[in-house]
Amino acid sequence: MTAVLKKRALAEYSQTIQDVKTAMMLYDFCSVSDNLDIEQSDLQECIKKLSDRFKSESESAVRVKILSLLSDIGHENNADVATIVDETISLLKNDKSHKVIAQGMSTILKLGKLIPDSVTAFHQKLVEVAKLYLRDVSHAVKCKCLEIIGVNSPICTGEEAENLLHLVSSYFNNDDARVRSEAFSTIITLYERRFQINPKIYVDVCEALKDDYEIVRHVALKLIWLLGNTYPENEVLVPSSDHEIRLIDDAFGKICNSVTDLSMHVRTLAAKLLGSMKLVSPKFLSQTLDKKLMSNMRRKRTAHELAWENVTSGEWASGKKWADDAPREVLDAESISLMSSGACGAFVHGLEDEFLGIYKDTPLLSGLPKVRSAAVESLCQLSISNPQFANMALDFLVDMFNDEIEDVRMKSIDSLRLISEHIILRDDQLETILGALEDFSQEVREGLHRMLASCRMSTTAGLKMCVEKLLDNLKRYPQDKRSTYKCLQRIGSQHPELVLPLVPQFLNIHPFFDMAEPDVENPQCILFNTLIFIE
Repeated sequence: MTAVLKKRALAEYSQTIQDVKTAMMLYDFCSVSDNLDIEQSDLQECIKKLSDRFKSESESAVRVKILSLLSDIGHENNADVATIVDETISLLKNDKSHKVIAQGMSTILKLGKLIPDSVTAFHQKLVEVAKLYLRDVSHAVKCKCLEIIGVNSPICTGEEAENLLHLVSSYFNNDDARVRSEAFSTIITLYERRFQINPKIYVDVCEALKDDYEIVRHVALKLIWLLGNTYPENEVLVPSSDHEIRLIDDAFGKICNSVTDLSMHVRTLAAKLLGSMKLVSPKFLSQTLDKKLMSNMRRKRTAHELAWENVTSGEWASGKKWADDAPREVLDAESISLMSSGACGAFVHGLEDEFLGIYKDTPLLSGLPKVRSAAVESLCQLSISNPQFANMALDFLVDMFNDEIEDVRMKSIDSLRLISEHIILRDDQLETILGALEDFSQEVREGLHRMLASCRMSTTAGLKMCVEKLLDNLKRYPQDKRSTYKCLQRIGSQHPELVLPLVPQFLNIHPFFDMAEPDVENPQCILFNTLIFIE
C-alpha cells in the first residue's frame, strides 16, 4: 500500500513539474509576442527558430502559441507573407492536435487576407489546403476551413462555382451547430465577393430556421433576406399546396415569423431586416399590422367583440358562461399557408416585445428594448416608400409615444416626422401625441416640436387643441421657448386655412367692440402672433 501511495505521489509531482514548465514556456512566448519588435534582417532567422522549436516541442499549447507568433510576424512591415504561409502549411502536415491545426488554419486565414485577390494561384492553394483539412473531426478546424474557402476562393463561374457552393452547402446539415452556422456565413461571404448564388438552396436555408441553436437561425435569417432581395421574382412552391408565390414574398413571411422567435437576437435581426424588403407585395405587407387572434387554427373573438355582443343583446355578463371567448369559426388547417400565418401581425408582435437587451456601449442602462426599436425603424423605412402603408402604420407609431423607454419614444417621434408627407393626423391621434409633451426629457419635447411642425392636421379643433397644449407646455417648461415658437411658425405656415377661423379668438378681436390691447410681452400674445403673422 505504501508503494502505491509513493508511486501516485511521484506521478502527481511529475505532472505538476511538467505543468509548471509548460506555463513558463507559454509565459516566455507571450512576453515575446507582447514586445514583438523584430528587425527586418532578423525576420527569416526568427521564423526558422520558431519552426525548429515547433518541430521539437511536445506540448500542443506551446505549438499553438508558436503559430500565433508566426501570424503576428506576418503582419510586420515588409514580412514575406507567402513564405510564412508555406512554413505554416509545412508544420501542420504531421501534427495531430486539433487545437494546433485550428490555430494553423487561423494563421493561414489572417495572412491570406494580406495578399491581394489578384494573386489567384496563392489563394487557390489556400483553398485546396482548407478542403484537405475539412475532413478533420474537430468543429474548430472545420469552421476555420470554411472561412478560408469563403474569403480566399478565386472568383469563378459555371461548373466550378457550382461545385464550390455544393461543397459548402453540404455542411448545412452538419452535426455541430457551429459548423452549420459557419457554412451559411461562408455562402454570404461568397455572395459579397460577387459569386452567383444558386437560389435552389433557399429551401434548405428555410429549414435552418427550425434549428435548435440560435446561432444557426440568426445567420440563416440573413441568407434568406439576401436570397429574397437578390431573386425577388423567382417562384417558390408553397408547402402543402400547388400554388407558387414570389420568392421575396415567401422570404418576407419567413422573416416575419422569426419576429416571435425565442431568441432576442433573432427577433431583433428579423425586425431590422423587414424594413429593407421594399419589393414585397402590398397584400403581404398589410398583413404585418393585422391584429387577428389565432388559437389552434381558429379565430378568437377579441374583448371588443365580446363587449359589443353584450351591448347589442341587452344581456349582462353573469360570469356563469364557460369558455365565453371560445373560438367562433373553425378553419381548415390545410388552408392556412405559412405565408399568411407568418406575416400576420409581425409588426404588432415586434412593437409589443417586452425583452430588454443590454447594449455594450450603454453600461449605465439596465437594458434597452432592441426588438421594439428595430420594429419602429423598419416600420418607418417601409412607410417612407409606401403612402398607403404609412397611413396603416400611423396608429401603431402614435401608440409608441407612450412607451416607457425614451429611446423608443424618440424613434417613433422621428419616424412620424419622416413620413409626415404621407399622413394627416386625426384629432384622436393628435390628442395622444400632445400627451407626450408632458415628458420630462427636453430632447423628447423638442423632437415632438419638430414632428408637429412637419405634420398636417385635419380639423380646426385639432389645431386649436395643439396650440393650447403648446401654450400650457410653455408655462411648465419656459426653457422650450425657442423650440415652441419655431414649431408654431411652421404650423401656421402649413395650415393657413385652419388658422384663419381662429384668428378672432386668438387675437381677442370683436366685430363691434374695441377690446383691450394685449400685452406684447405676454408669452401667449407672442405665441399667437407667431402662429398667425410669421411665415
